[in-house]
Amino acid sequence: MSWAHGDGKGSVQLLIGFKDPDRVADEVTIKKMKGRVSMGKGIFRKLAEEFWLPLLCAIGWVVYSGWGKPFSVQDTITHFSGSFFFVSYMTAQYFRVRKQARMEASVTTLTERLEKMIDDFQEKTLWTINHITGGDSYCFAEPQLSRPSYAGIRWDVKNCGVFPLYQVTAKIHDLDRGSTLPNGFLQTRSEEVFLGDIPCEATRFFDWDHFGSETTRNYTITFDSRNGKIIQDVRIKLVDGNRDVAFRLTKDGEMPVVIKEVIPEHFPRDENGHFDWSAPTPKPPTFTGWVSPI
Repeated sequence: MSWAHGDGKGSVQLLIGFKDPDRVADEVTIKKMKGRVSMGKGIFRKLAEEFWLPLLCAIGWVVYSGWGKPFSVQDTITHFSGSFFFVSYMTAQYFRVRKQARMEASVTTLTERLEKMIDDFQEKTLWTINHITGGDSYCFAEPQLSRPSYAGIRWDVKNCGVFPLYQVTAKIHDLDRGSTLPNGFLQTRSEEVFLGDIPCEATRFFDWDHFGSETTRNYTITFDSRNGKIIQDVRIKLVDGNRDVAFRLTKDGEMPVVIKEVIPEHFPRDENGHFDWSAPTPKPPTFTGWVSPI
């Protein structure tokens, strides 16, 4: 089908072609025939691969068995069929065992790959969970001992893990100042500080209390975050005119675990070489001096 238009300067032609239905049917038939021929060749090739050896063995056995004897159709068929089916059975077993061995090797490889994928998935899942909760990261407070005794103590809180800590609060108790309530409960001077989120290897700080003229100071700090509680015992002592600090970190739980302990060598110990972490008897709160707001 065609259409043309011309104005003397040029022309436009629109050609629309339609395929002959008989030609389309012939093409489909040819494609089907080619597919059948290709499938037939594949089947023949497979039969030749699996039965060429039984055929040769059967022919060889017939020749060997009938060598020097009168030709007999019955004997020939008997020897040929027996040897052919016997060798076919043995080769079939060989191919079956080989295929099974390949399948077992493939299954073993697949199992190893699946185990590796599962391990990687578990590792990444655990890493994601730890990154959300804080994992096994913990923090501790280190007092700045170089500041003047009349100035407030600056506490540097450091994240010692590979995961960030979230919603960290620190409640510090002054074990040297306190009073016993009528019900027997010991009430110490304390303050709670919200530190927020602490990234990996980052530091937050807060100011609280001061040394004054005291030679020893004893504190307990409880850090509460998304991944649990850490209790830090702090002991500051004046030894040979210099202040130094010992601290112990304990992971709170059903079975408290000490995760870190730092004790200077010149700190006093008992006869067994152990440091005394027991809390001192608190004294009634007294005014110990002015605390700088800066």
